[in-house]
Amino acid sequence: MTRGSIIFNNKDMKWNNALDEVLGSKLKIRVLRHLSRGPGPYTGRDLARASGYSHTQTYKALAELETLGVITRQHAGTSYLYSLDKGNYIVSHILLPAIEAERQLIAELAGRFYTGLGQDLISVVLFGSVARRADDPDSDIDFILVVRDGSDLDSLEETASEVCLEAAVEFGGSVSAFAFTESEYDRKLMDGKAMWKDIKAEGIEMPRPSREDASVE
Repeated sequence: MTRGSIIFNNKDMKWNNALDEVLGSKLKIRVLRHLSRGPGPYTGRDLARASGYSHTQTYKALAELETLGVITRQHAGTSYLYSLDKGNYIVSHILLPAIEAERQLIAELAGRFYTGLGQDLISVVLFGSVARRADDPDSDIDFILVVRDGSDLDSLEETASEVCLEAAVEFGGSVSAFAFTESEYDRKLMDGKAMWKDIKAEGIEMPRPSREDASVE
């Protein structure tokens, strides 16, 4: 050590390619996601249950994340409680913004339809495997577009197709949207036949972006 130098180290974070270790497994990502979204802190058992992995696997991942400095552990009775260390640079500047962007992904996509179709679009309804949280990498994301009675449906469907194509490139997945007038949509829901029974039970109406959000776009 040279004169005047100060060395302090209690973590094992890599300075280059730090995310290799932090995001090195699906389990770690699930743990970090759960820690970021809930009130916390959580026990190891809570996090094992939320992540869908065994206690042994989860505790190993927690130990690694603690060593990297992105989570903290505190003793509570016979258990330990885990939290994100929000003072950590990786957590505050990379993980939390990324997880929040992930959480808003579907709403952001739905917002493209609200922006593209304008005031003729009454609501965007998510349905299918994504709405059921049963999607896989090959799944489309499916929307019903409810438009005002008397609007130019052909023109709106053409615009919706353009939005689907642009969104597929931007978001990296297949996007499908089906436009119906408000009265037709209500009638099909009332009849409840075929897929409409599922839409009535599982459909999720996506919020229209606020004026502030729309102005930014």
